[in-house]
Amino acid sequence: MEKHLSGARRRAEKELEGQKTADALRVRHEIELESFYLKVEEKRIANQSYQPLLDQWDEYYLAMKLRQACSAKTYEAVFNTSYDYGLLDVLFDRVDWERYMPLPAISLYYHGYWMLVRPEEEAHFASFKRSLLQHGESFPLEERKDFFMLAANYCTRKYNEGRKDYARELNEIFKAGLAAGALQMQFSRFTFRNIVIIALVVGDFEWAEQFMEDYQAYLPHRHRESTVSSSRARLEYQRQNYGRALELLQKVEYRDLVLNLSAKGLLIKIYYETGEYDLLDAHLAAMHTFIRRQKNPSYQVSNFRQLVHFAQRLLELNPYDPGAKARLRVEVATATSVAEKEWLLRMLGEDQGYSDF
Repeated sequence: MEKHLSGARRRAEKELEGQKTADALRVRHEIELESFYLKVEEKRIANQSYQPLLDQWDEYYLAMKLRQACSAKTYEAVFNTSYDYGLLDVLFDRVDWERYMPLPAISLYYHGYWMLVRPEEEAHFASFKRSLLQHGESFPLEERKDFFMLAANYCTRKYNEGRKDYARELNEIFKAGLAAGALQMQFSRFTFRNIVIIALVVGDFEWAEQFMEDYQAYLPHRHRESTVSSSRARLEYQRQNYGRALELLQKVEYRDLVLNLSAKGLLIKIYYETGEYDLLDAHLAAMHTFIRRQKNPSYQVSNFRQLVHFAQRLLELNPYDPGAKARLRVEVATATSVAEKEWLLRMLGEDQGYSDF
């Protein structure tokens, strides 16, 4: 039934138009394999080469191997474990990767893998970002989301290392991911908060405000009010509308520990900058007690414990000791894992211009 087979093949190829995923590579191989078997059956294989089938299977295998390697590297970081990657090292040594870079299903995962393994080689991020913005819409939504989150996590890591230029890169990735419909899937309060924070860091205040208005409906209902109010409070703080920021912070109870600590950290900044030193002193004492009562404290709790410690030192600085501020500034600058570190340095006269999150 060659006529019917030819028609089915044309319909299948039409369905595959524009699809650039690893699964699409596999299906193209299966279509070609069916056609090859037909010609074998009809003894029309004199000029039929098996080479395209070998090449197509290589493309699919490499795409899937790299995709799984990226997933495994992500899980290694989350669960503090390690995996055996089988033939991956051999493939990196033996494969002519430039030959496969025109295939987005390979190039995206190839550069994505090296972004995870060798983040210092920034050319991989540039190539990944270029391919993602050009070909991202050719991938299913779930896979597209993974790409954008991989790019966002890379930018966040570089930014938290002090690379201020990655703030704008991250803001661009967030905007592109939202426009592509990729970040709304399972929209967490942490993603929402980070999108707002980075927009505020780069001074994109109006966009941040519009984002909160447009996308708050994607948040889980139980977290919506607290997440939006804390994000709006940050915006009002940046605009130096301290009274409005305080109103928003006191509007709801923050049941989530990270949001709670973040709100308390923002209160430290507002009290200090408005000269409410008595309120700040009482707030720091209460926050110290709150942190001490936490069972199994996470790294976020440790970061805020450091903030409380240095904020108390800042509050108690001796104005008649000219070297006290300089000594404290050195301590803050050399300390690791301090929440609101850039704010502390700015209050001590050294503006770093970036924020950990």
